[in-house]
Amino acid sequence: MNQNNYLILELLYFWKWFFHGISELTPGYRRILNKFLFMHFIFGMFIAWIVPISSLEAAEKILFPLSGILIGVSCAWSGTIQAMISSENIQHIERFKAGGVFEYSFCYLLALFISIMTICFWGLAGIGFFSSLGLRLGSYEYAEKVSIIFRALLYGLTSLSIRNTWQIMKMVHQMYVLDFFVFLKKRGEFEI
Repeated sequence: MNQNNYLILELLYFWKWFFHGISELTPGYRRILNKFLFMHFIFGMFIAWIVPISSLEAAEKILFPLSGILIGVSCAWSGTIQAMISSENIQHIERFKAGGVFEYSFCYLLALFISIMTICFWGLAGIGFFSSLGLRLGSYEYAEKVSIIFRALLYGLTSLSIRNTWQIMKMVHQMYVLDFFVFLKKRGEFEI
């Protein structure tokens, strides 16, 4: 197998990209474990502190609208991303962005993964998993502290999901702009 075929096969592995990075791409987990993660956690703590309801009640009120919004927005862009990635102009994207089309593809999958994980955790909250866990671990006072921590994690994860959904929209916008620049370059109206 020649080097180009090996590189193409290597770039198809999301989890390899996520944990180790591929070629010159940085690992995908670094898109999550960055300075913004602390901000999401602080936001989650703030919301858990000011919203006086249990994670079970919050899940009943948040789960279905959140699911619809996160998955709906993410999946709505999948057709657009698919069409753009397969366009002839975007095939020249390596000139503009390290990792090219594969970086966009993996970032999109990461955003979907985070959205699905958020919905799964809210589903666990919806069946009372986090509420009952604190009671099983100790006293009522201990259970209340555990409940606040889990609510903070849920709200922080929700904030992270919203940010990643926004990243998908920014990514599609970047692809539109790059597509337009390549179009202008082909017409001789733009120099890079």
